[in-house]
Amino acid sequence: MNFTYVYAGWEGSAADARVLDHAVSHDNTFPFPPIGKYYLVDAGFTNYQCFLGPYRGTRYHLPEWRGQGRPYGTPQDMFNHAHSRLRNVIERCFGLLKKRFPILQWGMPSYLLNHQVDIVIACCTLHNFIHKFSNDDLIFNEPDEDTPADMETFYHRGHPTTYELESQRILRDSIAMQMWASNHPN
Repeated sequence: MNFTYVYAGWEGSAADARVLDHAVSHDNTFPFPPIGKYYLVDAGFTNYQCFLGPYRGTRYHLPEWRGQGRPYGTPQDMFNHAHSRLRNVIERCFGLLKKRFPILQWGMPSYLLNHQVDIVIACCTLHNFIHKFSNDDLIFNEPDEDTPADMETFYHRGHPTTYELESQRILRDSIAMQMWASNHPN
């Protein structure tokens, strides 16, 4: 649970998709994943390039799955549940960061913006350092019931093309159908 990229300095009211689009198209240090790997994004993002979002209009959030005898009615349900479980790791990482560094949770209004940016980057860097070098860190070792136990370029910058949008839709459908087939043999 490490941060691979930090793009700090945007105001909190900026749309997440806008910030990501700016990072991808204006920052030459954005770490695109290798071909065949994808960043998981929520439904508020466009499903393109190396970003894979859930199906819209289908159950998604983990609480919606609790208490279900047979939770999957469709391949899209199965995909969204797996996507949600994996994205929960991302949310947990932010929760751990705020728990370890309360200044991130309670705000920094008295600091200049450039100092706020430095504080965020420093906290993320220290988080990664502690995670890498501390085997007995209490915060990292807290159990989380929603975290799965088995966690495991031609990308260009700019707005997605119709081809990219369709390619990611087809990829998501293919993954969903493979998951469905492996759990529902004929």
